[in-house]
Amino acid sequence: MLGLAIHEILRSFTPNGRALALSAERLAMASWQPPDRPELPAVTGIRFFAAMHVCLYHLAQISFAITYYGREDTEHFRTWAENVWAVFDSHWVINHLVRGALSQVGMFFVMSGFILTYSYPIPPTGAFNYRSYCLSRFARVYATYLAGLIWGIPLLLFVLSGEPERLREENTRNGIPEPRATETASGLRVTPLPPEFSNSPIERALATISVPLLLQAWYPKFSIFMWNAPAWSLSVEAFLYGMFPLLILRLVHWRTRSLIVLSLFCWVAMLIPPLWYIRTDPDNTGVIDWNMVTFWFNFVRHNPLLRLPEFMIGMIVARLFADQAAANARSGKATGGWMSTIAVTIAILTMIFLEEIIGHDAAYMLQHNGLLAPVYALGCAGLALGGGPVAFICSFRWMVILGDCAYGIYLFHFPWLAYMIGFLSIKSKEDPNMELPSAWNFIFWYLAVTIAAAVYFRLKMEKKLRFRIRDFVARLWPEKSKSPVTTPTA
Repeated sequence: MLGLAIHEILRSFTPNGRALALSAERLAMASWQPPDRPELPAVTGIRFFAAMHVCLYHLAQISFAITYYGREDTEHFRTWAENVWAVFDSHWVINHLVRGALSQVGMFFVMSGFILTYSYPIPPTGAFNYRSYCLSRFARVYATYLAGLIWGIPLLLFVLSGEPERLREENTRNGIPEPRATETASGLRVTPLPPEFSNSPIERALATISVPLLLQAWYPKFSIFMWNAPAWSLSVEAFLYGMFPLLILRLVHWRTRSLIVLSLFCWVAMLIPPLWYIRTDPDNTGVIDWNMVTFWFNFVRHNPLLRLPEFMIGMIVARLFADQAAANARSGKATGGWMSTIAVTIAILTMIFLEEIIGHDAAYMLQHNGLLAPVYALGCAGLALGGGPVAFICSFRWMVILGDCAYGIYLFHFPWLAYMIGFLSIKSKEDPNMELPSAWNFIFWYLAVTIAAAVYFRLKMEKKLRFRIRDFVARLWPEKSKSPVTTPTA
């Protein structure tokens, strides 16, 4: 705290106090060394399970849509999709567990807040090297994000061609979609899907611009643009990363009791938008279908401001447990096994039973928007502190490697799934007697290629691309002096 004290004294009692205070602050920063924060392998390893959960969720979602809303002239293809959907619909427990993956993106937001707070301890001066932080985080995120966009270029060209709008208009004229059932074996209501967004050429052009700029989540009609639909969460992450320095420079002074109260406030705040949607039905759909695309539905799910509380809960939990987690990692102690075990148990039970208790619509919206955020924060803390069966499994070397590739899995899986589905759809139209792959064979190649692509990119390409992106942005944002750019806390 010496640097901060000198900063305030010089600011108050000298004519050039501010300039001298900044010099003293920079001197203190130059001599300050950040505390040793070892890596947390279990926190990294769990991300692989979360990413795979999302992969299976999207396959189930698409196979469900083809089964119940597919065109009548693709009966052969619909039958194949029905066999794939049957894998996930074989038992209500499996069905609910797979669909529970909609909460995993929220877990990524919580984990981001936790990891950033753990990785960026604040120096005694209460200052933050904002430029260095931004360069590092942007390069880290954008390298894989860019690869995911390049991987999805054929999807982009398909969307820009206007073919989806033409097919949608044709279906509307023919009275499609028309479901073949009113309820699935798992109790999911099947109703005609609400009208999807029909993007004009100008809107498609604006959406195409917004995606590379990580802005798509701010406007509901663009948030799941089919170039790479899951990338909406990276648009949210970009906002959260930008908010981190401002938030951490304030939270660093908060006491434990205040942090706990703030975390409860964040949890309540994040549940208000989904409860509002459930209560008011602003899109006038009458039902929440997990394949629907409507304005307010996307606004509540994807708006970055509404996902900020999840990120803050992760930051708060890291403020409370980061030092102990680092000490445990250095000493080999493990004190968090009970926390991670309880968190995983609660998360699984919630996914299985919540819909049976409060209904599909409420369960969907609440799980998607942070209901389990405190549980995931508890799990992050437990994994960081070590111990227990969950941390034991997630700490295996190969699990850590796969967890380190989870970001790539998340961004690569959707285009690859779209290509596989599109190929089979085209071939089945050309030859209705064509033998399509079995459900399990399809699932294997879907997951295997996704994982292989993510691992290859992470080990062979990401580091070089990250350095090039960092150098490029650094030239656009030159450092004005050799001293760190600092932002005082007060």
